[in-house]
Amino acid sequence: MDIKDYYEELAPLEPARFQTWDYVVFSIVLAISAGIGIYYALAGGKQRSQKEYLMANRSMSALPVALSVLASFFSASTLLGTPSEIYLEGTMYWLSVWGAILAPLVGAYVFGPFFFKLKVVSVFEYLEKRFHSKAIRLLGAILFLIRSVLGMGIVLYGPSTALNAVTGFPVWAGIVVVGIVCCFYTTLGGLKAVIWTDVFQTCIMLMGMLAVLIKGAIEVGGIGRAWDLASQSGRIEFFNFDPDPTVRHTFWTLIVGNFFVWLYPYTVDQQMIQRFSSTKSLEQAKLSLLLNIPGMFIIITLCSLAGLFMYAYYADCDPLLQGRATDPNQMSIAFNGAAGAPLVGIFIMACFFPWANWIGAFVGAIVGFAFTMWINIGAYVTDPSVTNNYNRSIEGCPMINVTYNVTTMMTFTDIEVSTSKSDTGYTKPHEIDPKYMMSYTNTFWPCLPKTARVKCWCGIDYDKVNDNDSISFSDSDDEKDKDLNIDGKISPFADDITNDEISTSTINMDTKQQTASINQINIDQLTKL
Repeated sequence: MDIKDYYEELAPLEPARFQTWDYVVFSIVLAISAGIGIYYALAGGKQRSQKEYLMANRSMSALPVALSVLASFFSASTLLGTPSEIYLEGTMYWLSVWGAILAPLVGAYVFGPFFFKLKVVSVFEYLEKRFHSKAIRLLGAILFLIRSVLGMGIVLYGPSTALNAVTGFPVWAGIVVVGIVCCFYTTLGGLKAVIWTDVFQTCIMLMGMLAVLIKGAIEVGGIGRAWDLASQSGRIEFFNFDPDPTVRHTFWTLIVGNFFVWLYPYTVDQQMIQRFSSTKSLEQAKLSLLLNIPGMFIIITLCSLAGLFMYAYYADCDPLLQGRATDPNQMSIAFNGAAGAPLVGIFIMACFFPWANWIGAFVGAIVGFAFTMWINIGAYVTDPSVTNNYNRSIEGCPMINVTYNVTTMMTFTDIEVSTSKSDTGYTKPHEIDPKYMMSYTNTFWPCLPKTARVKCWCGIDYDKVNDNDSISFSDSDDEKDKDLNIDGKISPFADDITNDEISTSTINMDTKQQTASINQINIDQLTKL
């Protein structure tokens, strides 16, 4: 009998199950999340106006917004996928944090202030004003919805499989329950409820990660022991400048490539802009993104350490080689960023290229989306072997002594490409309202003499831009707010609120309330498998 067949005939490892107090804690987490929604539905203005419901009355401070943005972009895919990547492929992936933290800087100092001054509710209304086209606004909203639906599917599925592993609760039921709770507090409490629920869930997530690391360190004999075992297997690697694109992780893919992966979420994503614009002032808004830099560093580093402890614990008895841990969704979760790339392209074109018209932006976005989808789908169809082939052992497993050199399942890194081309002529710069454009020289080289900067303005008079300018509508904000009130309730038929303005971004499906379940899995795996 083949060795692997032998292990596959063994009974699967008996999973840990929730005990009474586990269910109590899990229920409390869900109840608190729902309670926050109820509180903000009854407190203050009771979510009667568009400004309060969608923009939190522009009254938020930097710290809660920072934690909310962090929670929006770090979910089960990070908590489960990063430790798995370190376990299978080594520590090189940790370098991605240095590329990731560059994105909030661009958001805080370039795109964020630009949209904050325009006082937009939806970033896609800017596209309509800039290009004078509803078609480009609709395309941007559709791409955002595609990306959001794909992202929500992964964010919900990951913790639901984890919940299934420790409770036996059906995966589909977990998705439904968590989705209902998220929709409940979002619908009742608006953006304020979303932000403060994110704060609560982020704190739970960080405490759970620390608990896992402490338990892991105790089980394997400390971080020094874990580091030594990883080093002996060749997994400790940080400086690989190989330009070969077939190498799984190098400096170029992790620093340069990862910067572009994170560029969309922290610059023009509806979730970020909506939270950024909900702050009291521009200074608070900038600070909220800058605080994400240490936050990203801490989360990615903690997840990487968890991967090291996983390897140290399973160094001589790998459950994958045994065939006793077979669910790849619990080992690695990939996220497809194909829809984010063309969106970044549209906004960069809109802000910095005064000659671009809506047809060029529309065609470029479609081509960019098709190209990135082709790359991502091709990665799964062809299954290229871009792995490090590190040794994994089952020498410490009972009865059989053998070592396999295996090629592991790969998780293809997102490749984001944006393209724009139009042969339909160009927009005349003097026809564009200056407040819808950003000057290269004013943004990146403000210290240059004005005479030098003006020569690069491409015929646009940026002196006409008033810091108080915002996107204007036919009706005032007060008139819009009236449309939202029907006997003190929010009307679903308010004329001035389109589907993309009531953005799915406020329906925050970042299911951190299940983090306690995920952490329980990691602890139970370390102690019982």
